[in-house]
Amino acid sequence: SVFADVQRVCILLKGKGEEFEPKYIKSRPDIPTESFQISRSILQKSVKEEVCILANDAAQDDRFSGAESIMSMNLRSVMCAPLVYQGEVLGVIYLDNREKPRCFDENDVALLSAMANQSAVAIDNSHLYDDLQKAYHEAILALLNTVEAKDPYTRGHSQRTSRYALGVAQEMGLDEEECKRIKTAAELHDIGKIGVRERIIDKESALSTMEFHSIQAHVLTGENILKPIEYLSFVRLCTPFIFKS
Repeated sequence: SVFADVQRVCILLKGKGEEFEPKYIKSRPDIPTESFQISRSILQKSVKEEVCILANDAAQDDRFSGAESIMSMNLRSVMCAPLVYQGEVLGVIYLDNREKPRCFDENDVALLSAMANQSAVAIDNSHLYDDLQKAYHEAILALLNTVEAKDPYTRGHSQRTSRYALGVAQEMGLDEEECKRIKTAAELHDIGKIGVRERIIDKESALSTMEFHSIQAHVLTGENILKPIEYLSFVRLCTPFIFKS
């Protein structure tokens, strides 16, 4: 699955004082978030060079020798991508694994860079400094589009589903806000496919029982992905009904 070995992820945005402030933090259940710290050395290098930085074993990486934050946290696998729009760095997306080296490769760098570019556009367009909600939604949609692009059979499926759902909602006479929510829920109903292995999605022969259960579990995976985003709480309530209908 995508970024399967990530232990911690953080989105930081540039504040008024040019400092980067964490706006979204997520970690595995066994990793505490109360004292969340990141490598400022890696962050600063990513921001300065405006490229995604990959460190397969940060503690042994000559580029960061002597960096106290890396040594004290014993960082191993790290990726950090800048959110750049029209030459301005708006923030960064930071992922790491503090135990396992070589968790990421160049394909992961390409994917994270694409996500960062999409997110930067969403941030600028929605003035994320005042309203993070739309940018979270756009970033998730960008990731969903990346997943759908791998499977020609389902490419564009979420967009088509959202159009049909919106049409039905309008025919039912629902108000504009309800229609908007239903459209958003339909757009994101398949977000859990991120957790399904590509070999299962691409398999042309019949699925095994375990593979079929993996497909079914993507509903719960989607709920867990959206759970930290309060703005999208209504999507978690709608998604199971989309699959039951």
